[in-house]
Amino acid sequence: FVLCKESTLSFSGKTCTINDERITSSCIADVYFTKNTIKRAEEANITVDTFNGYLKLTADTTPQGSIAATIIIKAV
Repeated sequence: FVLCKESTLSFSGKTCTINDERITSSCIADVYFTKNTIKRAEEANITVDTFNGYLKLTADTTPQGSIAATIIIKAV
């Protein structure tokens, strides 16, 4: 499957979790931050990991304000 989702990412501390039962640990996630929020995303140094049932974004520093992104998840 391919899941394409436009989201406003809400971080609780340094993490943001997106739940979807179709996501597995072997999925590949591409995150494209919007033009207006990419600077905040880069400053936060966000990494992305997939797990069974959810996607987890982790920031080195808590992002200042909301971050908008398009997330594409591909099953492999």
